[in-house]
Amino acid sequence: MDFEALLTYKPIDQGGRTTKAITGYRPHIEFDHIPGFLTSGAQRFLDQEEVGAGEIVKAEIAIATYYGIVGNLNLDDTFTFSEGKNVIGTGRITNIFNKNLLNVYSQKQVNNLIIRLESAIKFAHINKVLLVQNIKISIDSNKDLIITGFSKSQNFDMISKKSALLEINELKNTYSHWIGIIPSFKNFRNYINPTFVLSYMESKNGFGICMANKDGITWLIEL
Repeated sequence: MDFEALLTYKPIDQGGRTTKAITGYRPHIEFDHIPGFLTSGAQRFLDQEEVGAGEIVKAEIAIATYYGIVGNLNLDDTFTFSEGKNVIGTGRITNIFNKNLLNVYSQKQVNNLIIRLESAIKFAHINKVLLVQNIKISIDSNKDLIITGFSKSQNFDMISKKSALLEINELKNTYSHWIGIIPSFKNFRNYINPTFVLSYMESKNGFGICMANKDGITWLIEL
């Protein structure tokens, strides 16, 4: 389970469910401070097995996907849960079990990061490459966003497919953190799923290891 929340199910006359929800029910979830990043969350009700319209219940929730959510949650953050386009209830976080979801930035750091990222993307459009937190931001000839990270390994022979996949997933999580805390990113839908590249060394002697996009993983070298 990722977090605990107090859930309020809407009454039927306000669009609530007409049947009871059984523990384990998995509606869609959208956090109010991260609009546009939908996931689903299994609700394990505490102290009861089912919940009807108009009821309030505590539940532990396990979310299905973390994109845009990693490092972006605080206690008391609110969210809606829905079936299709029909919002059937609201929730408020009361405890966070998955520490990877906790917000790690102060508001001052968030403000600085917003300036850095928006500047980086602006400059990338005029064929300049900027580094933000040791991650390279660029835009290719197709105007697609490229996010390049560098392997932490000091010895290339120590890199395996398994370790490379772990590192590129870490790169994805860092980027998902960024887009979750920067409201203006919701206006850049083509940036929600960029191409991620894992490289060895940030120098003219460096080279790409693998890249990942919505179509999957492509290996740039043989490991």
